[in-house]
Amino acid sequence: MQLFSLLLAHSELLRLLASIMGSAPRLAQHLSRSPATLDALLDRDFLGALPDGASLDRSLGDLIARCESYELALDAARRFAKEQVFRVGVQVIESLAKPDAAGPAFARIGECIIAALLARTADELAESVGRVPGGAFVVVAMGKLGGHEMTAGSDLDLIFVYDAPPEAESSNGKKPVPVSLYYARWRSA
Repeated sequence: MQLFSLLLAHSELLRLLASIMGSAPRLAQHLSRSPATLDALLDRDFLGALPDGASLDRSLGDLIARCESYELALDAARRFAKEQVFRVGVQVIESLAKPDAAGPAFARIGECIIAALLARTADELAESVGRVPGGAFVVVAMGKLGGHEMTAGSDLDLIFVYDAPPEAESSNGKKPVPVSLYYARWRSA
């Protein structure tokens, strides 16, 4: 009953839902699995300009900062990514964003998720095994992400590169691990 009241109060929402359900099966599937997305469709900014990288970083950073555990942060990042991909898709089918803007928008979402989770994963790992003094870790985007030509179904092709000073033999935490194992854990977390 609440859904019908919502649709009666927002006639444009009914048109938008019909457009999504009738022309974009992947977006319709997301909507059917995540009914809370209806709230996002009511947000005035949802159909506004696609967010830039800094806006995405701020939004996801704020969201992850409120998460009490690493697992909750991972779940929040997954939801955020799905909602942002949904937003791009809806804007394309509504002709609010050009199709050639979708690839760079999807890439910005991917970069945002990687950066936020890279930092959160480092903090999570540091709690148990510490950090490698003087060590560095970077993620190199390859393929569609690296070329900013992603689609909604693109995989992330990533290369992980680390460096540590020659004198660094292990991390400096409660349970130190060898440098190679430290970075292997970071990569697979």
